[in-house]
Amino acid sequence: MDNKEKKEVIEVDKNKLDRVLDEMDALKADNKELRDRVDATVDEGRKQRYEDKNKKPTLKKVKLTVYKGKIVKSWSDMPLNKVEKVNGKWITEQSVKYTLEDDTVVDMLYEESVYLPRIDASIEATKEISDLDPDGNKIVLLDLVTEDGKKLTIDHRFVN
Repeated sequence: MDNKEKKEVIEVDKNKLDRVLDEMDALKADNKELRDRVDATVDEGRKQRYEDKNKKPTLKKVKLTVYKGKIVKSWSDMPLNKVEKVNGKWITEQSVKYTLEDDTVVDMLYEESVYLPRIDASIEATKEISDLDPDGNKIVLLDLVTEDGKKLTIDHRFVN
């Protein structure tokens, strides 16, 4: 208990307390009965509309890629994407450009990038931007919170 909180003790007649508790139980039972009656007679379409309008947001989990302790904010399509057959063998040379949370850019081979670790994060909010991405899709930014409390905003295309 905090020093700021004061503990107060009151005296109540046991019969009065029992009566108050019994009334609370009766109200709970009446409330449940009323709720059951409403649920049995309600129009399902209206009920669904009400639930959709008044639903509480659910926190969704996403995975974020991490490179040397820094979260990857975005990546580019393969700037180097060389695949060719030489003497019956397929030779690949592919690289990916990652932009980290501190805006540093890292080039790495695609084969190495596949094995980067991922961490969990929760979506706190989403924002639609009026601009379109290069493919003509709406840009949606996600406000994320990692399990260690770090907050950041990332385009929805860069979470997995």
